[in-house]
Amino acid sequence: MRSLQFAITALWIAMSWLLIRSEFGDLRSAGTSIPPDVVWRKLIESGDQSMLALTQGGATNRLGSFRWLPTALETVAASNAVDAATLPEGMAQGVSGYSLDFDGSFLLYEGDHASRVRVSSRLQTDAAGAWTHWHLQVGARPDSWTVEASAAERSVRILAEGPRGAQDLRYTFDELANPAGWISRVSGLPAAEFLMPILASLRGGRQGGFLVVDARKDHRLRFGRQTVRCLRLKATLLGAYSAVLYVNPQSGEIIRIDLPERVMLVNESFL
Repeated sequence: MRSLQFAITALWIAMSWLLIRSEFGDLRSAGTSIPPDVVWRKLIESGDQSMLALTQGGATNRLGSFRWLPTALETVAASNAVDAATLPEGMAQGVSGYSLDFDGSFLLYEGDHASRVRVSSRLQTDAAGAWTHWHLQVGARPDSWTVEASAAERSVRILAEGPRGAQDLRYTFDELANPAGWISRVSGLPAAEFLMPILASLRGGRQGGFLVVDARKDHRLRFGRQTVRCLRLKATLLGAYSAVLYVNPQSGEIIRIDLPERVMLVNESFL
């Protein structure tokens, strides 16, 4: 009888421990807060490409594939003693910046019809990691859209091309800071001014501000029964819409990106 009571007591303790762990384990797995720049630097300095699968609602519903490739832009410091042109191939004195490529394609469903959308993006930064130029091209036959942004010129160009012709729009950063103005320009509706009170209420009516960024190290990410330690960078827009980036703390590879509507970009090695 005592053996039975001991077994029941041990089982109750074990089940209670598992329940507490399942309920409060996230408090221990959230990791330690760090500056967001730590995650960003690890991501751009890694030099390793990440092959990512685009899924929605689970790994079995695969919509497309993407590649992330960070590349260091090397420069040679000129001096009287060393001529940069005579240095052996692969030898460099420093890094002038980084080129971050993100390209791939995915299926976009409209009812029973599916269109393949191709995406090609290149973001260039300086040595400190601050962006200098961005090129984005999105194509879904027969249409294509190109975005060019320059930090030095503080301007953005948007080019839309298709069977009905082309539309070339250019904006300064100051113009983009006034949403009602550029929306009126695109739509041709002067009544777009009514958006200003709405945008103001969105900025001020959500707890935590317009955009909140949180970065952590030693975060524990679950893949089925497997737990992976990683760097985590979470951005929350308007207090409601979140994107979460998980990065390998050693290699700098992207492990996973969580997006709204159960959309994920998952490293192929975890599928």
